Amino acid sequence: MEWNVINKRIKECEQQYESPLDIIKCLNRLIDVYGRDGMILYRIGVWYENLRMYDKAMEYYREAIEKFPLPKYRRLAEESYRRVKRIVEGKPSVSKEISTLIIDDDTLFVVNCTKTKTWNLAKSLGCKVPKQLPAMLAYQGKSFHEFLALIREIEKSIGKRVHWVILSAKYGFLTPCDIIMDYDVTFGQKGSISDDELAEQVNYKEIGGRKLSTFKRIYVYTKNPQYYRKACNAFKNATECIQLSTLHPSPIISTKHST
Repeated sequence: MEWNVINKRIKECEQQYESPLDIIKCLNRLIDVYGRDGMILYRIGVWYENLRMYDKAMEYYREAIEKFPLPKYRRLAEESYRRVKRIVEGKPSVSKEISTLIIDDDTLFVVNCTKTKTWNLAKSLGCKVPKQLPAMLAYQGKSFHEFLALIREIEKSIGKRVHWVILSAKYGFLTPCDIIMDYDVTFGQKGSISDDELAEQVNYKEIGGRKLSTFKRIYVYTKNPQYYRKACNAFKNATECIQLSTLHPSPIISTKHST
């Protein structure tokens, strides 16, 4: 099916290039081959959104809405268009209004690990801590604490817990309760996890009694484009993968539940 071929070519563009602009150029070359396909247009919109080129993102999302033949993909483009439109219009943040991110049973949040960890702080204070800790207690970076605050606000707003994992350069995808030891590794260094291993983890690791691969909407809370790309590339079955902290530092929320 041409649809599967197009999706494969889109993935190749997004994995081959580091720069969002180079990815957009690659996706535009696909338009020359396959025409103005809805998914190609949608992914171009996503990358423009990551560059904060919101007018261009809205332009491509709007066209994707028109081109998508299936309702579920039209809704995906419509949600993205509304989200960017609210950013452009400067709508209130989550602390003032609850409304545009889609949080449903198929939503998974991913947050990057941080260099600062409990062991670093303990050593600086002359304290002793166990050599092994749950992942959610191990990371002490500012961005991680901001993420935890966001998750608490989301859960308070929707009245239920949400699923989230940590992306570690050493361990890969960690659930909050996974036990880890101190480390100092970044992607690309010896001892870091490979892209193939990350994709394999998505297929077998579970959270809340379900495999990571079953989540369709992935929100990646990171300012590091490398973590964003690695997370999105690992979730091959996801229909949406959005980088939160660079798109909108105070995302607005709405709730939908799968039936």
